[in-house]
Amino acid sequence: AAHSRGGPGEREVALMQVERWRERILAERDRAIDELLVAHPDADRQRLRQLAMAAEREQREGRSPRAARQLFAALREVFGV
Repeated sequence: AAHSRGGPGEREVALMQVERWRERILAERDRAIDELLVAHPDADRQRLRQLAMAAEREQREGRSPRAARQLFAALREVFGV
């Protein structure tokens, strides 16, 4: 829930950060993943790449964004949100 100041709470801010990373990974793929791994070396590069490629394929084919949701979930794990 938002704090009394009216701004987003810590969790909302963290989720927005996760969403920004997902968008970057979908746009830039390896470059964004490499950058993410500098800050989070324990992240699973291979899984992130596979999910990003699957999400791009879904988007191209107009399918339901299952991999995009899985990518979001994987990034939430990386950021501990």
